[in-house]
Amino acid sequence: MAAKYIKPSSNLTPKQVWDRLMSGKWSFDDCPAVVIGNLCASVTFTGDGSWQSIARDLFRKGQRNFAVLCGRHGDQSGQEVDPKIGKFIKRDPAKPADTAIDPAADRKIAETLHGDSRLKGIKIVVQDVGNGAHDSVQLPTNEIKSHLSANRIVILAWCYSLFAMKPGGDAAVKNAWPQVFNGPNVTPIAWTAKDWAWLSSFPALPASIAALNQAVG
Repeated sequence: MAAKYIKPSSNLTPKQVWDRLMSGKWSFDDCPAVVIGNLCASVTFTGDGSWQSIARDLFRKGQRNFAVLCGRHGDQSGQEVDPKIGKFIKRDPAKPADTAIDPAADRKIAETLHGDSRLKGIKIVVQDVGNGAHDSVQLPTNEIKSHLSANRIVILAWCYSLFAMKPGGDAAVKNAWPQVFNGPNVTPIAWTAKDWAWLSSFPALPASIAALNQAVG
């Protein structure tokens, strides 16, 4: 597996990224991710454990410490919130789609990477952010900041995680973000990436800089 990085200033849209994957121009194993400072976020669907290709590649670029935030679904609406109660939609173990985002599976992958002799010194913290304790945008933001402060590169391991700074798909959000909700798949990545401007307060690590240098625009 490789890794494909996208610049946060890119005029590519999620649809264009998806089309490249579907056409075979890019491989699904590449797990395309937008690199914003020391954070990697997805702009399309992601596969089970696809984040490991990013961790492996960034390890080769010199990074040893990672945080993988997982355990939730995502789409262009941002947080998956029940509009009736304003709470994050909890996982249902009976649903196959929710089984696919079980943090236990990500922890097993992390254990495998920890035991890989080619990845000596790698340390991966797997954090469940879909357990009901991160219902607002601010709560996962705080979680991300804590890992960045520990000099970890953070990988947001769920579908469309670039949109995670948006509070949910209710009417108030749609009114606040008309450019996105009138056409999320054709909105340039650069527009949505502005939500993450606060990441610039954390100095970029060498591996993040190396990934950005090879990212596509």
